[in-house]
Amino acid sequence: MSFSVAAPPAPLCTEIPRHRRARDGPRARLRAVRRAPDPGAQSAVHGARERPGEIHAAVGRTSDSMGWGLMIAALLPGPLLAASAALAARRGRLSTRGLLMIMLGLLALGTPIYLVASFPAGMTLADTFGVGGADHAPWARILHTISQIAALALAATIIHRAATRRPRPAPVRA
Repeated sequence: MSFSVAAPPAPLCTEIPRHRRARDGPRARLRAVRRAPDPGAQSAVHGARERPGEIHAAVGRTSDSMGWGLMIAALLPGPLLAASAALAARRGRLSTRGLLMIMLGLLALGTPIYLVASFPAGMTLADTFGVGGADHAPWARILHTISQIAALALAATIIHRAATRRPRPAPVRA
């Protein structure tokens, strides 16, 4: 008579020792996903597997969409406006200060446009997998910081322009 002892189940990718989570943060989670012992092990997204394309397939099975149309419509005007303003400035049809104000305005609008463009995708992932749809990407903080600095610089430029503008002489009436 032989006894077989069942091996303990393979740990899920999200089961990272507490000391590793505190020390390594998101990198430890990424390494855990890469080293998943079972190809069917779950990743950090609830219900999604490690295999490529499965998140896309899971979203495709729902009635939600990732909002690609809104994403393109919200993000495309910025680079087009920046390129046309740079071209106009190069041809001499736009002053340097005007170009500076347009570029600072575009950078200041980065955060609100990013919110509009990414909101549908975040909500779709939240609804599909039962997770929070918030953005936790480290580069989002960089965008928010640059956006705030650009808004302050734009305000300073507008105030400086108003303060240094010479009053026009009144027209002489005969």
